[in-house]
Amino acid sequence: MRYWLVFLLCIPLVVLPLGFVGAQAEIPDGAVARVVYFYPKECESCEILYQEVIESLMAQCGTALEIKKVEIGTSAGYEAFLATEKALTGKSGVWDIPVAVLGSKVFIGEETIREGLESAIKCAWLDGGNEWPPVPELEAVAAPDFVGDGGSTPFGSEGD
Repeated sequence: MRYWLVFLLCIPLVVLPLGFVGAQAEIPDGAVARVVYFYPKECESCEILYQEVIESLMAQCGTALEIKKVEIGTSAGYEAFLATEKALTGKSGVWDIPVAVLGSKVFIGEETIREGLESAIKCAWLDGGNEWPPVPELEAVAAPDFVGDGGSTPFGSEGD
């Protein structure tokens, strides 16, 4: 009897992820999610996070995802970090690192980025994409990174 209960409780875990496969095809043409990733060069876990999460997403999403990677150990990078923080919160000096910014959504810390960034990117696509934060200091520091091949379906190919 317990096995049936476990089986019934696990069905949503299998079925719910399949529901997004159909939504992938509905991403509007030209919709681009734009994420700014702030990190310090000496933070090894920040670089690992970038490789494991962000580069992985970029490889899967192609041109539907743009990333600005901003190293805050430089004066220009730190100024961009503080200016972005102030533009979005009205304050500066309150964010920890690493930080990922998607439009007006801010993900602070490794756990928050791992848990929330992918779904926020999907929401941005469904809204038609997002713009970079309107911060002149940010525009001056980093050009977007592109890792994807541009030909894959976001977050896996259809039929996975």
